[in-house]
This record gives sequence, structure tokens and C-alpha cells, in this order.
Amino acid sequence: VSYSNPTLTHVTISENTTDELGGGMYLFRSNPTLTHVTISKNTVIYGDGDGGGGGMSVLFSDPMLINSIIWDNRRDNSPESIYIHNWNSSDNIWSSSEIIITYSDIEGDTIWTGFGNINADPLFTDPENGDYTLQDGSPCIDVGIAIEGMEYYELAPDMGAYEYNPLTIEEIPMPINYRFNSAYPNPFNPTTTISFSIPEFGLTTITAYDITGRQLET
Repeated sequence: VSYSNPTLTHVTISENTTDELGGGMYLFRSNPTLTHVTISKNTVIYGDGDGGGGGMSVLFSDPMLINSIIWDNRRDNSPESIYIHNWNSSDNIWSSSEIIITYSDIEGDTIWTGFGNINADPLFTDPENGDYTLQDGSPCIDVGIAIEGMEYYELAPDMGAYEYNPLTIEEIPMPINYRFNSAYPNPFNPTTTISFSIPEFGLTTITAYDITGRQLET
């Protein structure tokens, strides 16, 4: 990310490898806002001197992280979440960066300064196979801060890219035979009608999601 200020929301950055300067993300003169972002299992292979940053490398940049997770990133064989460069050898000047982190889970020796931050294993469901959703009992559930326009379950938003939903498809009894009719009108603004049929009367729930898996309406 160079000379730009993007906003990333509900994004996972994982399993990337670089020789130096940010396994997951390298920031140069950029001030991105990362909200509900998970950065995990990224690696800097050759991280000597000023070339670190297993999860994130920051130079002349002021990023903001909210409700995010940076966990299990490495510099060679050592855990490293964020590396702040203090010296820019190409320009031969000291760099200045300020990272604002709130309500996020950052792996490290200490808890990152800022409101609501923790340093605890997020308990990803199956990170070895690329599943960075949260397990039941994760310390990242219901400990984020609400942001206008974003929906969440239960008491408060979760940290990371994925909102934990205990009502998985396996736990909900589903009818074997059912039928959905086409929504009408479609496209629609602001309403549409969805009709369906099932073999017998009973409590029925229809949940609408967007293409990223975020719940919209129930």
C-alpha cells in the first residue's frame, strides 16, 4: 500500500510470504483504515535489520485498526505482528509513524496500547486449512465496538473478518422438500415478495445474506 489511504472492511490477508518488508501488508506513506480485518499466517523469510513485519510493516504511515485480528504471523521463525520502521535508509532520514489500534487482538509481548485491545489466541476454527472464522469460546466474540451501518449478532461486534454465528446450517433442522418461487418484483426497490412452500406448517426462518456471507435480513 503506497501513497494511498484505502478502507478495508471484512477482509482476510493470510498465508503470504515475502523476502522482506511486510509478510501480510507493507505500508509506505499511506494511512489505511482497517475494520474487521484478519491478518494471519503471513511470513517474512529474510527479516534482518529494517526488513521485518511478519503481519504488517509500517513506514511513514499512520494506519488505523478497529475490530481486527493480527495473529500467528512470523519473521523467520519468530512471531511478529507489526514492525515500525524508524529509519529510512533510501532517504537517509528518521521516519515517523503512528498506529491507532482499538478493540483488536494483536499478538505480541504486551497488550497494544489503545481501548479494548487484547493479546489472546483468537481460536480460529481451522487456520491450517484457511478457515479463519471464530470458534465458540473465542475471546474475540462480542468484544468489539459497534460501527454505524454494520450489523452484528448478540451483544457487540466480534473482532476479525468473520462475525461468529452460533446458528450454523448443521444445527438448524431443515425440511427435505421445499420450494422457493421467484422474488417479485426483481430487481426491486425498496421491497420484494418471496413466497415458499414446505411440507407442513411450522416455525420457519428465512435469512438473506450478501455475497460476502454477511447477514442482511431475517
